[in-house]
Amino acid sequence: MPLGLPDEARLTEDIIALTEEFGRYGYRQITGLLNQAGWCVNHMA
Repeated sequence: MPLGLPDEARLTEDIIALTEEFGRYGYRQITGLLNQAGWCVNHMA
Protein backbone atom coordinates (compact mmCIF):
# COMPACT_ATOMS: atom_id res chain seq x y z
CA MET A 1 0.00 0.00 0.00
CA PRO A 2 1.52 3.36 -1.01
CA LEU A 3 2.06 5.78 1.84
CA GLY A 4 2.13 9.01 -0.18
CA LEU A 5 4.08 12.08 0.70
CA PRO A 6 4.49 13.03 4.38
CA ASP A 7 2.53 16.27 3.96
CA GLU A 8 -0.24 14.77 1.82
CA ALA A 9 -2.72 14.79 4.73
CA ARG A 10 -2.11 18.53 5.33
CA LEU A 11 -2.57 19.25 1.63
CA THR A 12 -5.82 17.29 1.60
CA GLU A 13 -7.05 19.24 4.64
CA ASP A 14 -6.22 22.53 2.90
CA ILE A 15 -8.02 21.43 -0.28
CA ILE A 16 -11.12 20.49 1.73
CA ALA A 17 -11.04 23.80 3.62
CA LEU A 18 -10.81 25.77 0.37
CA THR A 19 -13.63 23.83 -1.27
CA GLU A 20 -15.82 24.42 1.78
CA GLU A 21 -15.06 28.15 1.63
CA PHE A 22 -15.20 28.48 -2.17
CA GLY A 23 -17.58 25.68 -3.11
CA ARG A 24 -18.19 26.82 -6.67
CA TYR A 25 -14.51 27.14 -7.58
CA GLY A 26 -13.12 24.59 -10.01
CA TYR A 27 -9.91 22.67 -9.67
CA ARG A 28 -7.90 25.32 -11.52
CA GLN A 29 -8.94 28.06 -9.11
CA ILE A 30 -8.34 25.83 -6.08
CA THR A 31 -4.90 24.96 -7.47
CA GLY A 32 -4.16 28.68 -7.84
CA LEU A 33 -5.18 29.35 -4.26
CA LEU A 34 -3.00 26.48 -3.05
CA ASN A 35 -0.04 27.86 -5.00
CA GLN A 36 -0.63 31.31 -3.49
CA ALA A 37 -0.68 29.73 -0.05
CA GLY A 38 2.78 28.25 -0.63
CA TRP A 39 1.93 24.75 -1.80
CA CYS A 40 3.75 23.47 -4.86
CA VAL A 41 0.93 21.63 -6.60
CA ASN A 42 0.50 20.52 -10.18
CA HIS A 43 4.26 20.42 -10.72
CA MET A 44 6.63 17.53 -11.06
CA ALA A 45 8.98 17.39 -8.09
